Amino acid sequence: MFDELTPQAGAGELTSDSIYTYARVLEFVDAQDQSLFSAPSTPQNVTLGVSDNQVRLELSPPFIRKLDAAMGATAVNDIIYRSKSDGTVLRELTRFKWTRGTTTQSFTDVVEECDCDGNAIIYTQGNRGALSGLLQNDAPNAADYIWAGRDRIILGRKDGVQFSKRLFNGEAIAFSNQSGFFVGIAGVTGVASLDERWIVFTADAIWEITGEGPDDAGNGEFVAARKLPSDGGKTADSPLVEISAGLVYQQHPDRLYLLPRGGGAPVWFSQAVRTTLAAFPVVTSAVYCRQDNTVVFTVNNALGTAGRLLAHDMRSGDWYVDELAGAPAVLGAASWSGAHAICGSSFVRVQTTNFADVAASIPMRIRTGTIRPFGVNAWGKVFSIVLLGEYRAPFTIALRFSFDDGTTFTALHTHSVSDKAPGDVVRLQWSPPRARTDNVVLEWTIDALTTPGEGLVLNAFTLEVEAATGMPRLPAEDRA
Repeated sequence: MFDELTPQAGAGELTSDSIYTYARVLEFVDAQDQSLFSAPSTPQNVTLGVSDNQVRLELSPPFIRKLDAAMGATAVNDIIYRSKSDGTVLRELTRFKWTRGTTTQSFTDVVEECDCDGNAIIYTQGNRGALSGLLQNDAPNAADYIWAGRDRIILGRKDGVQFSKRLFNGEAIAFSNQSGFFVGIAGVTGVASLDERWIVFTADAIWEITGEGPDDAGNGEFVAARKLPSDGGKTADSPLVEISAGLVYQQHPDRLYLLPRGGGAPVWFSQAVRTTLAAFPVVTSAVYCRQDNTVVFTVNNALGTAGRLLAHDMRSGDWYVDELAGAPAVLGAASWSGAHAICGSSFVRVQTTNFADVAASIPMRIRTGTIRPFGVNAWGKVFSIVLLGEYRAPFTIALRFSFDDGTTFTALHTHSVSDKAPGDVVRLQWSPPRARTDNVVLEWTIDALTTPGEGLVLNAFTLEVEAATGMPRLPAEDRA
């Protein structure tokens, strides 16, 4: 509160015989240089007499429990807001700084009201003053999740969601404590907007909220939340990302799901990388990168000591795993100028297009799943493996194969190719030992031959095989 707001006659430029409104807001700056604002004080009116043209303000230091801690390194800002004469919109007038030991401070407001035009508006008010609506703007409640969609902001917390008032161009986001802006859903783990629908996740369900909701005067309402068909909900504190196909979220520690547009049931989105997700189940970010038309997830192991990148190519539908040099844990990511940027406890890395990590080239490894070229429970021999690709830059390519479902691998010949022009077709062949097998797993590793470059674009591979005749005779211990 204000200790004193006294109209006076003097050298001020305020309008006589009118009413001015004042309010205070405290601003803290934390260790991450984020500005944190208190709730505003109760606005107080000052009525000027016919000869008054200034107002004397006297303030005592704010009585809050964390004031000493907040003042440990920096001061606390005390922002004073004021309206125009007989106005309703409060704009920043001046600032005080509170430090340890400061008792009271005073200030005489002599500022002509138009001199505040363009200054920041107190965050619980709208530019349009009385036209902003009959409902006053209130500070929003604490929340764990936030999403901007349609013409509102939605906040999610454990006992439900809170909607903002409708967004207005050029005006700060505003909230109301009226009940119509709240929808109760227990155990919220995420919020989003998709195709004019509000989506609310819990740990075991997905809910949909529709309707226009209340306007600035409190008229209107949201339709009661409707439960969507799904096998579960969303894990807490995991990211959400919107792509052209819908919303991608984490439903289980080793699974990402896609909630498609149009109201269909969610589908398992990350089957191709389920083994990696099982080893790295903590998803710390999900980012769409327009430069590559990919959606990239950063994932860490359960101990938070190592991380990976999972990249989904939205054009081809393929998945790629980036192991990162040193396998550091990744804390977050963002799309920066269209490229992917990640950060950890002691690093920031940005995606580049020169196929190098610092000075070293980035190798590419492609591993197939288990291939059974002879059918189920059939055997035969693999005579040769032929790879078809497109040349980009000098490269080496090594092939390993496994006849035991990827448990052990054997290396074959490494090819070095440098006598081609970009775009030339490349065909490479390997011949594994002609042992009889029922399955094969292949793994190619492509690296730069000289300076970092794209190397080889893989298009297809074929196997030359010969199936064994008849049923295979199993070892005695495997026969009934």
